[in-house]
Amino acid sequence: MDVLFNHKGLKNDLNISDMETEIKLQYGKKPDKFKKDYWEMSPELQEEYKKWQEMNIRENIFSRNQPLVYRRASDNKMIAEYNDGKIELID
Repeated sequence: MDVLFNHKGLKNDLNISDMETEIKLQYGKKPDKFKKDYWEMSPELQEEYKKWQEMNIRENIFSRNQPLVYRRASDNKMIAEYNDGKIELID
């Protein structure tokens, strides 16, 4: 068995498939309505799925105390957004 670090940074005796399962259970669980292929969804469901993905990514990053970093389309500036709502210009 491999010795890995779990998502809390604690040493654990898990094999790789156990670790992948732990990560998927915590961060990747899709609601049943999003189980079908994206291109088979109605346009309304596609929009709802996009919003759900954005929130899931945001929650995942913020749970690790990391900023969400992206390039703002309106002015092409790099932005770091923090869990407490603080927004910082990087450029």
